[in-house]
Amino acid sequence: MDLSIIIVNYEAWPDTACLVQRIQQLTSRIDQSVEIIVVDNGSRSHPLAKYCESGSEITCIRAESNRGFAAGVNLGWRASRGEYILVMNPDLVLLPTFLEGVNRWINQLRREACRQIGVVGFRLYSPNGAPQHSTGFFPTLWWTVLGLLFPRERRKYRLGPRRVDQVDWVSGACFMVRRSVFETLHGMDERFFLYYEEVDFCWRAWKKKWQVVHDPQVGVIHLRPLEQRTVAPKLRVVLRHSLLHYFQKNLPYWQFMVMAVGVSIQA
Repeated sequence: MDLSIIIVNYEAWPDTACLVQRIQQLTSRIDQSVEIIVVDNGSRSHPLAKYCESGSEITCIRAESNRGFAAGVNLGWRASRGEYILVMNPDLVLLPTFLEGVNRWINQLRREACRQIGVVGFRLYSPNGAPQHSTGFFPTLWWTVLGLLFPRERRKYRLGPRRVDQVDWVSGACFMVRRSVFETLHGMDERFFLYYEEVDFCWRAWKKKWQVVHDPQVGVIHLRPLEQRTVAPKLRVVLRHSLLHYFQKNLPYWQFMVMAVGVSIQA
């Protein structure tokens, strides 16, 4: 198997079913073998769920509860067979040439000159065609505090380079990873329930000498990015926990303590 596409679903069966159907429509345009793995994080039953559980090329994994995005991705890649893993949010609309772009990247990554590229991120677009911020710098205390002066969609993310280039990290909404990278890193850190799991994943990839690149010429439409939605109080707590976990895990202890105090005051 060349490519495993993992979709982590939670209460988004209509989006997931549409995405699965679109993938099936476009796979005929590429010369790679493709499997689709839908991981459901304990959603309620829905009539469209049956569509995602049928077909020889579709595998549906039902988790008993919602353990978060990272845990869902890990369930998917461990059940996958592909040499490359494409992780996708359900609320994506694939542009006609998207899988052709993925196909080109797979062929390119098999070349000796690209053997150190481990993670590839793609351009995200809003429904109106405007590019979304889909890359970022690794967080620091100063940059995180300074980010509070910017709109929410710019606090964590950046627009990304105008051509294929290396970046610190790419958005987890749509990115492709070598299977060997997942195996080396033992998947995503499941202590991140939501948010910053892709930042941590790319941080660890760089530490293992894998390169992370972003291709702005290959893109998808991202319908409902979290940064542009109203965040409920419970979800806000989850997001702050993810930020603090990242600081505790990857940055000096004093920076974590300063951030913890700041978060407690903000709360």
